[in-house]
Amino acid sequence: MEDIYNASLASVQRFQALTKERPHEMDETIKKSLMGIYNTQGYTDYEMAATMVNVMIAAGEAPASALAQTLEELARREEIQAVLLKESDWTEASTDPYCLFDLPSRMHELRLSEACTIEGLRLFAPATLVQRSALVDTEVNGMFVPKGRVVGVCVHSVHHDAKLWKEPELFNPERPDLDYESAPNLVTFSKGTRGCPGKHQAVAICKLSLSKIIHNFQLKVAPHPARPSQESPKVPKMVEWSVNGISLWLQRR
Repeated sequence: MEDIYNASLASVQRFQALTKERPHEMDETIKKSLMGIYNTQGYTDYEMAATMVNVMIAAGEAPASALAQTLEELARREEIQAVLLKESDWTEASTDPYCLFDLPSRMHELRLSEACTIEGLRLFAPATLVQRSALVDTEVNGMFVPKGRVVGVCVHSVHHDAKLWKEPELFNPERPDLDYESAPNLVTFSKGTRGCPGKHQAVAICKLSLSKIIHNFQLKVAPHPARPSQESPKVPKMVEWSVNGISLWLQRR
């Protein structure tokens, strides 16, 4: 943990230095980033580094689970891989781990990568349960919820409900309702002010990682695959992982 914290502190200090050296490049995306907001609100480097550690740990295992299953799905969808490959070309030059000022302005170009990422987070939502405690007596769709009652929402059930999604079991990155900020039936990151604070980080990690992988590898179905991960038993933990792992073949381009 000490090594992780020191690395986070170095990133914070690097960010601070860049904002002073290149203030003219502080666009709205950077100002609205987690460090950008904290930087303007007087948080110390220690507080910013501690928050970054928390976000990075939370945004590590969960995106990895969804991304792995998305790659497994894309191995069966060569036509989507072909389009992803075309939009991935510019990422090859983005090798500087501190390219904070270059990446945000171009991340919007990864449109299909983002759509595949969000559809993967819908179909293979890593966190399966969201819980909230009622602050006051309230009523939801005719059901009375007393103050203090804990209410759980099954994310998997919401995302696989045919009343909310057309062909919910189908991986379809062209769905019209894949805006994780506004779509009421997309609850991967929960909703409201207590929703996941690392959602933007998670999506950015997944879509850039997906683009990089597609740029360097062709995804293929494994020659002798086990059952697809979606059909396999899951490890009983907060973030779902297939007991049989992910069956996938990567061929370097």
